[in-house]
Amino acid sequence: MRESFARGKPFQETSRVRRADGVYRWMLHLKVPVFDRVGNLIKWNGSSIDIDDQKRAEEQLIKSAQEVQRSEFYLAEAQRLGHIGSWVFDPSFGFDYWSRELFVIYGFDPEKDPPTLDEYLACVHPHDREFMASLIKRMIAEASGCDVTKRIVRSDGEVRHIRCVGAPVVENGILKRIVGNAMDVTVHEALTRELGRREAYLAEAQRLSHTGSFGWNPDTGEIVWSEETYRIFEYDYAKKPTLDMVVRRTHPQDRALAQQVIDRASATGTDFEHEYRLMVADGRVKHVYAIAHALQDAFGNREFIGAMTDITERRRAEEKIRRNEKELRTLIDVMPAFVGTALPDGSVDFLSE
Repeated sequence: MRESFARGKPFQETSRVRRADGVYRWMLHLKVPVFDRVGNLIKWNGSSIDIDDQKRAEEQLIKSAQEVQRSEFYLAEAQRLGHIGSWVFDPSFGFDYWSRELFVIYGFDPEKDPPTLDEYLACVHPHDREFMASLIKRMIAEASGCDVTKRIVRSDGEVRHIRCVGAPVVENGILKRIVGNAMDVTVHEALTRELGRREAYLAEAQRLSHTGSFGWNPDTGEIVWSEETYRIFEYDYAKKPTLDMVVRRTHPQDRALAQQVIDRASATGTDFEHEYRLMVADGRVKHVYAIAHALQDAFGNREFIGAMTDITERRRAEEKIRRNEKELRTLIDVMPAFVGTALPDGSVDFLSE
């Protein structure tokens, strides 16, 4: 103010002014110099306007803008870390918005506008392109969303798996837009395929060896069976396995001993192995051998991981061998004595009594 007075220049500034009741209010101060005809400063005209409401509104607007910027930063960072991009599709002319991460996922220039529908479909893998074009048409026609995984081919030739999830925005029965996100799930798809391949190898190995696997938590009673274990017990895969199902399938003559093994393992949490017989629904008898290893985590939770092998064919083969040996011993015991007669040429002629 002193500088303005000294130079005779108009003055405009805002400041907080304390009123008589002690409350501070923002004021806008305006002061204009008045000169006579020869240029002499003769007086100042001024005013002070209460702009406290406006100032607070501006501060709130700035604060809101900062919060929006912070939220946008957090969202952009979360999308970058999670490889997730967001998009908005207008049924009238195509993509209205792509987030920066979505450009990165597709290998497009983030400084450019979102791609046209044709440009988007051009980057979709040729084997998935017709499906995606039909899906987009159906979404527009039916005002529906989507949850689909497709492949894209980036400009460098790299193939990526992208999961797209979209939801329609309908106002007064009219589709206004479809909003959604896209996630790069290439690594997940690769791991899923590898896991599926390993599970297939394991399942085939179990089928060929007639060995199933199982898990048992004695504290919760939860049991998990592999497919081969279901086949051994001859239960439907849809049934959730329980100890009662195991006991019911156990041969009546082996049931008491099998129950003792289960109770002891549950009480002590120690490894166990046991051979017993099963009697399935049609009365057939199976011989099985079960072995399990006890595990315990840092919180004391116990679990058994084990394997069960159908040894019926082995036991039948052993029984057949024993029967053959018994028959052979019986044959030797009852075999008639033979008398040998010497012939002139020195050979022996065995004649029965």
